[in-house]
Amino acid sequence: MHRGGLVTTIAGGMRLVDYLPTRTLELVVHGCDLAVALGVEPHPPAGPATTALTTLATLAIRADRSAPVILALTGRGGLGPDFTLL
Repeated sequence: MHRGGLVTTIAGGMRLVDYLPTRTLELVVHGCDLAVALGVEPHPPAGPATTALTTLATLAIRADRSAPVILALTGRGGLGPDFTLL
């Protein structure tokens, strides 16, 4: 439910401006999952991909896990099979 810029979620209230990027992240991730399951190369559009990557980068910073992500994205390391930001 939306009230004055606030959205009620299972985790409590969030501002709509903070909530929408989380939904975009979910759509991009699950869209990529679906493409892989169908044997198709995932190609999320630039706008949603930017939002998803920005949200993930923010989560990495908040969790003090930015270094492994930076190293992985620049080809200097890999992320373990159990690594997640979610």
